[in-house]
Amino acid sequence: MAAGRLRGSIPTLDKRVIALPCHDIIRPGTVKRLRGEGLPFPKNPSQRGDLIVEFSVHFPDRIPPQSREIIRQHLPQS
Repeated sequence: MAAGRLRGSIPTLDKRVIALPCHDIIRPGTVKRLRGEGLPFPKNPSQRGDLIVEFSVHFPDRIPPQSREIIRQHLPQS
């Protein structure tokens, strides 16, 4: 599970780059739908389908002590 605020950009098949702000908790396999940001419809190019984004989250096996402290400083206290 990845928590926090994600700001990224998604390259599309038609060579655009879409901003992807996300404030939700992201788990491996999470899927987001960006309405109207997909490929244009063949019979109506002014209209676009939806872009589906699936997240692949990888976690490190170990976190160095310096990185652990930085992470602690940025996560809310429980």
